[in-house]
Amino acid sequence: MSLVIPTAGVDVGPTYALMINSDLNLLDAHDHTPGKGAQITPAGFNINTDLSFNNYSATTLAGLVLSAQLSAPSTVGTIYQIGPELYFADGVGNQVQITQNGGVAGAPGSISNLVPPASASYVAISSTFAWKSTASLAANMDFGAAVMRNISPNSTFALTLQPPPGLATNYTITLPTLPVSTKIVQMTSAGVLSPILDVDNVTIEISSNNLQVKDGGITAPKLAPDSVILSKVEGSVRQIQKQIFNSSGTFTTPATSSTSTVYKVTCVGPGGGGARWTQMAGGGGAGATSIAYVTGLAPNTVCGVVVGTGGPGGAANTNPGAQGSGATEFVVGVTTYCNAQPGEGGTGNGTLAQGGAGGDPTVGTGDIKAGGGDGDAPNSAGSGNSQYGNGGNSSFGGGGRGACVNAGRSGGSAGRAPGAGGGGGSAAAGGAGANGIAIIEWVL
Repeated sequence: MSLVIPTAGVDVGPTYALMINSDLNLLDAHDHTPGKGAQITPAGFNINTDLSFNNYSATTLAGLVLSAQLSAPSTVGTIYQIGPELYFADGVGNQVQITQNGGVAGAPGSISNLVPPASASYVAISSTFAWKSTASLAANMDFGAAVMRNISPNSTFALTLQPPPGLATNYTITLPTLPVSTKIVQMTSAGVLSPILDVDNVTIEISSNNLQVKDGGITAPKLAPDSVILSKVEGSVRQIQKQIFNSSGTFTTPATSSTSTVYKVTCVGPGGGGARWTQMAGGGGAGATSIAYVTGLAPNTVCGVVVGTGGPGGAANTNPGAQGSGATEFVVGVTTYCNAQPGEGGTGNGTLAQGGAGGDPTVGTGDIKAGGGDGDAPNSAGSGNSQYGNGGNSSFGGGGRGACVNAGRSGGSAGRAPGAGGGGGSAAAGGAGANGIAIIEWVL
């Protein structure tokens, strides 16, 4: 500090005093600046409270080293560190994050007019961008098509959600609230989506991601007459399948069927033969008809079909016609689902004739049963056709015609339709009854 040190015993009087005064002035000016005291080393500082720069800047700093804080400071205008990230408390107390994960957290000015309370941020835990107009209110977004990908590395394909081309006006699509059950949704012309129809699994169901009518779900007429034009039906239309048995055999349920497939089985018993007599010969009766609706058969089930054969007509004079041979029936295992009885043969003699009775429906089996037509029985001798009865009609058509006296005393004709009776004969045999028939129908 260049202090003037008096020499004892040498400097006396006024000189000594002047030297002391000079030294005191130097001590008063002591502020550790160059020439005014020794420089203070870093070890000489012990700052234990805020250090004010009296509104002056700290200049020529080589760097600023911060200590991580546990919470944000209350003083505005503070740059501080929490964990590894840098923050700034702005002039109104907003805690602005400056860095995030080794980068800048939101470069200022990258989004126009993005000023508090609006914000744009990224939530790393849920991989979500959050856009807000206030701290508690989401912001609207105005952009082009939305391209959405799976949240997975290197996702190749994307779903693009975009407005329709040629959009000529603004409109809004409003999504419905979540329904309590699975429903079909409709959209109004105002763009409002609403669930209107239950997928109740009784009438309609969803099976293998297909909406379909449930088996047995339609229990009453649902389509107005002529509402479906066949030429407009595309794809594999379900067709009525049919198999006809004119003689006994087996029926195997299709491999593509199911236990819910309904089989309509129609059985017609065989007709009886007409009698032969030179006068008064009766016609044979027709076989009965039974219809059964069969369900519960598994695919590839083998079913027995028995078709009765028509009874022969009376061959010699005084011979009655024979009853049809056996019933026509549909059998699975030990269960007979459908049975139609045969018609009886006609009788006759010189004074009395009887037509054969039609097959008896009370003995048969089925959901719908009807008796066969009785053979004709002329009630008096005389000339003409009236002496020889016609065979009874079945559900499929007319019986055989009786003999005609004026045509050379001919025989009766055979039944003309499945299950019909034969006509009565005169000089020749009575007509034979027609064989029965079995028809099986189903839809696939």
